[in-house]
Amino acid sequence: MLLQRGTPKLWAIVEYAALDDGLGDRGVMQDQIDFLIWASKRPNVKIQVLMPGAGGLAFRGDSFSILQLADSEVVYQEHLDCAHFSEGRKASELYRLAMSELVILADEPRKARRTLEEISRRIRTG
Repeated sequence: MLLQRGTPKLWAIVEYAALDDGLGDRGVMQDQIDFLIWASKRPNVKIQVLMPGAGGLAFRGDSFSILQLADSEVVYQEHLDCAHFSEGRKASELYRLAMSELVILADEPRKARRTLEEISRRIRTG
């Protein structure tokens, strides 16, 4: 979907710990990081990394996505035991505010790509 013309825009903010926690299969993590590096070069994709100490403690551990559609907005919240969808601008207001703050706190996309490349090198060299 991200490769086609007229594709949706993707703007992701990823916590550094999720990228470099040392858990799981190194090969799988390498593939995922390399995909993020590749995707970050696409014109319709912005990836930012929230570094340790950057702030945003109130949002850490919460996973949410905001889907902005032509005529509505949907928030997807993921929890350990369930997931929730909320629809409408009023329901998504708190999450839009959180996203606005996280965008400011996280490294800008070019710096985030360098961080991803550094993590990729570190995984590769072991």
